[in-house]
This record gives sequence, structure tokens and C-alpha cells, in this order.
Amino acid sequence: MTKRFLAVTLLLMLLVWLVWRMGSWEPGRGSYLFLFVWENNTAALAGQPLGGSPWPEITPDPPSGSLTVPAGTAVPDGKRPVLVLQRIDSLDTHLASRLFAAERLPEIIEINRPVQWEAEVFGPDGRFKGKGKAVRNEERLLAGNIKLVGIDPDGTVRLTYGERDLELRPGESWGELRISRPDGQITVRADQWEKEAQEALEKRWVMTRLTVQNLGWWKRERIKVR
Repeated sequence: MTKRFLAVTLLLMLLVWLVWRMGSWEPGRGSYLFLFVWENNTAALAGQPLGGSPWPEITPDPPSGSLTVPAGTAVPDGKRPVLVLQRIDSLDTHLASRLFAAERLPEIIEINRPVQWEAEVFGPDGRFKGKGKAVRNEERLLAGNIKLVGIDPDGTVRLTYGERDLELRPGESWGELRISRPDGQITVRADQWEKEAQEALEKRWVMTRLTVQNLGWWKRERIKVR
């Protein structure tokens, strides 16, 4: 379990490197600024999913600058210059993927909105208890929602999360790890993730890692509907 959680950090680093290698799309007609918000928690999954999450996965492909979305998903138009993809995982289980489109800034991105679906629930003894809520939203340790404050022509985005004011250029990312310990909740910087996450997993403390990546300007024509 420790290896799975820590491997996500390495994947995030790879995505940032790929964005840097390909460069960011130039702003203009037919483009949108793409932000990727990735939440991974350790305790939000309440039971064994019935056939997996009903929330279809939305998949970005940084090397090609393309985004694959399920049929029926609302895609950004010319009046919505910012697209935010939120992916929520519980260790190696996908819980939800959600798209948010911002037309005018400032704009609140409701990443703290509950995720709701049913699953088979088992007790600590492994016995089946019945159907119930699959996601414990109270175990998703978030500081609140994200507020998009502004964007620049070069793709730099300014936003606030909790008490933090952030400024991310294309290819840059920011993240934090929140851990609920017996003596209270702590927030860990990205450069301390590995050590703190390993200890939390060993002691079965609840934690949530959140990262925000600025993937730059992407072409709307490269949104693929499956």
C-alpha cells in the first residue's frame, strides 16, 4: 500500500516533465487553459465497489495535448477559457473525475463537493453488511475549494486554496499532504511527502495528498469524445 501511494508522486513529477518537454499551447481562439487537480486519499473508500465507480474516468494526455472525455460530458466553448479537471482516487481506486469550466474570473472551483455513489459495505470482520455510501467524504482532508483569481496571456494562473495564494506558470505544479494524527491534523510540504506518507501508512493515519498542475494552453480541437 505504501508503494502505491508513493508511486503517485513520481507519476505527478513525470506529468510535469512531459508538459515542460512539449511546451505549452499558445493562447488564442480555440484554446483553453487546462488545470489538473489530483486528490489521492487513504480512507475515503467505504466498501467494495459494485462494478467500480459510476464516475467515468477523464484522461488527459500531456504529450499530445489531448483530452479524452466520456460521451455527454460538457466541453469548454469559446466563452469558457479555463478548464479544470479534478481526479479523486483512494489509493489505487478511482472514485470520481469531474470537469469544471470557468467563464469569468474570479471563479470558485468546488473540489470539496461530496462524491456520492453506492457500494457493497463489509465490516471489520469481513462480513457483508449491505449496500451503503461508497465514499466517506469526511475522510477527504481538504482545505476547502479552489478560487481562480486570474490568468495571464502566457498561461500563468493565480489562485487561492485555503489560506494560500498561488501563482503557477505552465508546467508548474503545487501540492500538499494533509495527515490526521492523534495529536491533530498537520500539513506537509511536497519535499517531505515520502517520509511522512510512509509513517502515516504504517500507523494507519488518514491522509490526503492534493496537487494542482498548470498544463498550459491546450487546443479544443484535441478534445476526444469516446
